[in-house]
Amino acid sequence: MPLPRALHVPFLALVWCVVSLCASRLNVPRVLLPYNHHTPTNFTLKVYNGGCYKWECSRQEVALLAGVEEDGCANEVVVSAISRSPSRQTAIILAQDSGSGDVLRCDVLVDAIHNLEIITTTRELYEEEAPEAFEVQAYDSLGNQFSTLEGMEMIWELETLTGQESSAGPQSVLRWV
Repeated sequence: MPLPRALHVPFLALVWCVVSLCASRLNVPRVLLPYNHHTPTNFTLKVYNGGCYKWECSRQEVALLAGVEEDGCANEVVVSAISRSPSRQTAIILAQDSGSGDVLRCDVLVDAIHNLEIITTTRELYEEEAPEAFEVQAYDSLGNQFSTLEGMEMIWELETLTGQESSAGPQSVLRWV
């Protein structure tokens, strides 16, 4: 029995929703990685609702792909920023499903860090208080936040405040976890 004419559009909308929910996709459409002359920065691209994908990078001097491949394909790959230029560089990552032929795309941008920001609930740490968690976020010159800082080495310096009622050394205030 055919569908009544009035139900065609809602039925097609329902089919489109189900197909789009089941379609394979990458965890991110674009990755912004910081330039680092010494150590590559890494980010893991993953395919959701998977299949078996063969990965390819358009510019191997900008980004390197590494991943565990079974039978020549994988559902995820590690993208490493290996560009040797501090100016903005781009590459395109393509993942092709060996079964269906579907192609997924991710743009990779590698750029210099322009600004760092420490995210925390307070700027002061006191002896005998509960530990404080914080994170570092980095931004390019346009104000875009980098996708990850994994692999970046940071050197932290702690200073003792002088002129206060009591002064405590930084090692008695900070504990590395």
